[in-house]
Amino acid sequence: MLMHCVRQRFDRPARRSRPTSTAQPHPAAVGPTPSLTPVAEILASGGVVWRLAGDDLEILLIHRDRYGDWTLPKGKLDPGESDLEAALREVREETGMICRPGVPIGTMRYGLSNGSTKRVHYWSMEAVDGAFAPNNEVDEIVWANPAAAGRILTYERDRDLIASLQDDWWQLTGRIYLIRHATAGRRKDWKGDDVKRPLSNLGWEQAQEIGTFLADTQVSRLLTSSYTRCRQTLEPASKLLNVSIESHRALFEGAGTKQLEKLLGKIGNTPSALCTHGDIVPAILERLRAGGTTLEHELQSAKGSIWAIDVIDGSFPAARYIAPFV
Repeated sequence: MLMHCVRQRFDRPARRSRPTSTAQPHPAAVGPTPSLTPVAEILASGGVVWRLAGDDLEILLIHRDRYGDWTLPKGKLDPGESDLEAALREVREETGMICRPGVPIGTMRYGLSNGSTKRVHYWSMEAVDGAFAPNNEVDEIVWANPAAAGRILTYERDRDLIASLQDDWWQLTGRIYLIRHATAGRRKDWKGDDVKRPLSNLGWEQAQEIGTFLADTQVSRLLTSSYTRCRQTLEPASKLLNVSIESHRALFEGAGTKQLEKLLGKIGNTPSALCTHGDIVPAILERLRAGGTTLEHELQSAKGSIWAIDVIDGSFPAARYIAPFV
């Protein structure tokens, strides 16, 4: 891939105030005086905006004269606004670009000088229209290929996000998270109906971590086996996302793979999490691999683990293993 970038710079608009220091501040350096009182997490969203220049993939970076930095477009949520709505609006306001959203591709959290934490969800976004004009937030933009972007970006967290993206990230139209239920003790030690066997204390810890992870992926559907341990695995995610849990027979223990293959096809590009059993996870992954899906890790399915399955217009090009968080 060619190493180049295209910059667009204009005369800067007048500003009401400018920092007098020539040192490069941290992005949190301008703001209220730090307080000992805990401050709520600040919610923000942004976009990794891309385009094709011939055969070359380019990413849009912004320069903020106020901070003297190069970063990715982002901003805080307005009241009543969803993360995706905020991301699209902020990208449009800062860069002039009208974008077609893709999939969530990363979440970062970092501390601010007032003691609060800022959480930023990022989406893949294709620039389909629009033109840049300087504004009070951004005075310059640059289109750069991913390697060049890594050298231009000011903050390590931004560079890490770009470096973490898989080769096909910009083509993805969805992602499905296939979860083996969290730990529920040993089957032989449970005296009641196995369908009702609940999570253990460790299992609940795993479920909480899974919930936090899924909240950052912004999935919009939660599907599960009707078994208690599977439903409980998704309960923390359901609360964090405010998404109801759906029961589906394709995820039952012993259901085989035919129904699940059909379910995956119906889900399509909808970001979803599916919780099922230890016999189903390896079986469906073997079926997907036989159909051309690349498994980027050894086939395994520990309790509380996740397989992230990439989706491109109904096909499943790759899947990655995420080990249990606890």
